[in-house]
Amino acid sequence: DWIYTGADGETERLSRPFEGNGYQFEAAHVMECLREDRRESPKWPLSASRELLRLMDAHRERWGLHYPPEEPA
Repeated sequence: DWIYTGADGETERLSRPFEGNGYQFEAAHVMECLREDRRESPKWPLSASRELLRLMDAHRERWGLHYPPEEPA
């Protein structure tokens, strides 16, 4: 349950089932691809994943962000 307070100060209790944080849709799509024996998603090709990782790595490098296994020696 959530308590929502409007601009007028009135509160309202809202209830809705928790379905996840968004990754459940990705997981369901992966399962769909596996069931259909697909090696690549028609919605998000491997090339897009690689490009996204390249962009994320470039930003992390610019920010100096390193995860523990990647710590510079």
